[in-house]
Amino acid sequence: MAATFFATGFLAATFFTAGFLAATFFTAGFLAATFFATGFLAATFFAAGFLAATFFTAGFLAATFFATGFFAAGFLALAIAILNLLKSN
Repeated sequence: MAATFFATGFLAATFFTAGFLAATFFTAGFLAATFFATGFLAATFFAAGFLAATFFTAGFLAATFFATGFFAAGFLALAIAILNLLKSN
């Protein structure tokens, strides 16, 4: 009887240890998946911010070139007006 109870207790302890290890590995895997997901989201937001900054820069350059063209057109119109005034005199 004592040997049977010892064997039963030994098996119970073994299964408890196995279950404990399984829970530990599950928790570790869960944490790893959580950190992966967090890193994935961070990388996604970084990429989105990078694209936003790129498009902002592109828009800024476009606005700068537009302003430059606008001033160039203004100076051209001014030069034509001055030439027309000089011709009429």
